[in-house]
Amino acid sequence: MTGEVAYRLAAALHEAGILDRIPPCTHCGRPRMVNSRGSAPPTCGACGPRNADGSKARNVDSAGSTCPAGLHRMPASALRCDACADEEDMALIQDAILQVGATAGLARTIIADVLLSRMSRRRVAEWLRDGGSLDQNDAPPLVQRLRYALAAELPNVSRVRCAGCGSERRVLPHQSGNGRICENCYRRTPGRIETCRSCRKERNVVWRDDDGWAWCAPCRRRHPDTVEQCVRCGRVGQVSERTAAGPIGLCCYQTPVEQCCGCLRRRPVAARTDNGPLCKSCARRPLERCTSCGQERLIPRLRTRGRSGWCFDCIARATAAFTAVDEGSAQDPDVDGIRLAVCVTCGRRNRITFLPDGPRCSTCRDRAMRRREKCTHCGEIRRVFFTPGICGECLGADIGGTCAGCGLEDRLHSGRRCERCVLAERAAEAFGERGDAGRAVAARLAASPNPRSSLVWLENSPTAQILIGLLRNGHKPAHEDLDAIPSPERADGKADRRQPIENARMILVSIGVLAPRHDLAGRYEAWALQVLAKVAQAADCSATRRVGMSASRWVGMSGDGIGPAGDAGGAWWCPGCRCGGLVVVVSRWRG
Repeated sequence: MTGEVAYRLAAALHEAGILDRIPPCTHCGRPRMVNSRGSAPPTCGACGPRNADGSKARNVDSAGSTCPAGLHRMPASALRCDACADEEDMALIQDAILQVGATAGLARTIIADVLLSRMSRRRVAEWLRDGGSLDQNDAPPLVQRLRYALAAELPNVSRVRCAGCGSERRVLPHQSGNGRICENCYRRTPGRIETCRSCRKERNVVWRDDDGWAWCAPCRRRHPDTVEQCVRCGRVGQVSERTAAGPIGLCCYQTPVEQCCGCLRRRPVAARTDNGPLCKSCARRPLERCTSCGQERLIPRLRTRGRSGWCFDCIARATAAFTAVDEGSAQDPDVDGIRLAVCVTCGRRNRITFLPDGPRCSTCRDRAMRRREKCTHCGEIRRVFFTPGICGECLGADIGGTCAGCGLEDRLHSGRRCERCVLAERAAEAFGERGDAGRAVAARLAASPNPRSSLVWLENSPTAQILIGLLRNGHKPAHEDLDAIPSPERADGKADRRQPIENARMILVSIGVLAPRHDLAGRYEAWALQVLAKVAQAADCSATRRVGMSASRWVGMSGDGIGPAGDAGGAWWCPGCRCGGLVVVVSRWRG
């Protein structure tokens, strides 16, 4: 038996004196938790799976989805398995803790409480691989925390001692020439902490005056060299800016507003560089070279209007060059205006997409992506923007939206394909394997003038489900098959309208699968059968059935209507009994 449970059981039996030793790894011989797969010998995590001859078992997964040891999932592009490396680090740290007299359970508990992350365990393991040990005072802080936790459980383990004062500490964060020291000794290091000339307190030195005296930070801010009278309000305080009129203090200072060299907007200056002032947003992001003008500018990731790698100024100039105004001349570049997330068509502000001729909401974007006209520059029928229309290629903008199936510039639906290509595929999946009738239905759907609506119809309409069930196994449908479909039941128990069934009939007739049939005659025949079925004593009145069927046969079809010419219709009553049931009522109907 292998695994963690078996290892804990063996360790407990070993501590109780029942087992002489913990079963070791068959490869390295060390007492560790071992695992085994199939007939392979049990090995620890550091050694990994081994063959019977001791050679390392290689992974047979050609896709590289598992590590070389065959134990963990890993990306194919990874150079090593982090899980296997972490298991090796855990085993190394656990061995070092066992050497100081701790049990295996205590070692695992301390590692789990102190070394919480995989990176922390890796750093401690690297220290131990380089020859370090847990009892060294110059160990890194992670090893010191591990030693502090061991000292609380084992009497033979001591805490680290400061090289300056010799006191025991949990962690010695600072390094000195004699070793690691505590915070108090670090503050007493010459040059670090001195007596401030102004407040006479032991503080960190931030400045020295001409005489060499140390000054702390609060006193430096109140030094006469930095405290003068403000020329605007007359208050005495720290100087923020010196102008030709005199010093300006913090009380009246305002951050200057200039044009940022990154985004070309007038914003408060946060930093000044060789290229010019930068606002707060541009100062946080590195400037890049614009592919249009070649200047070091802030390159937007969004709101590019199809011009990736361009700065805002070049995007604004390109937009203004193709924007027509009432006077017939191009508009001036509006660097601030191209950032406004407001639909130029309807004025909405939600779900905005930036197209070459302006931002659009989701509804207006779909309409703009379907706009196909003749380009005024190249003369081809393309997706165009502006008025008069200019295609994206002539604009130098890459908007995307080209179908991977047919190459048409249209609104993409799914899988980088347009709605018509997706409709043709789904129609073929639903009806393509259902004989000639199914293929005819699929062809008619693929030629729909509104593919988006047809996709919704194919997914949700009950008529589509009726057609799929009717054409199952390539069966050629007939009018009788549609008549035999029961009407769906409503919640109140009444029969629902047969409109989906009649819609399916009209589709099959329109594509030539079914022959045309007089609609009113078919509906009358179905109604007559339903009326005969609802007669209270139809089962015992043979005369009723006879009269009813003769009445049904009496009704014929003609070009003018239903019923014999010149007859005003009539009513048949059941002559076989006294039930008085009305069987059929026929009225003459003309065109």
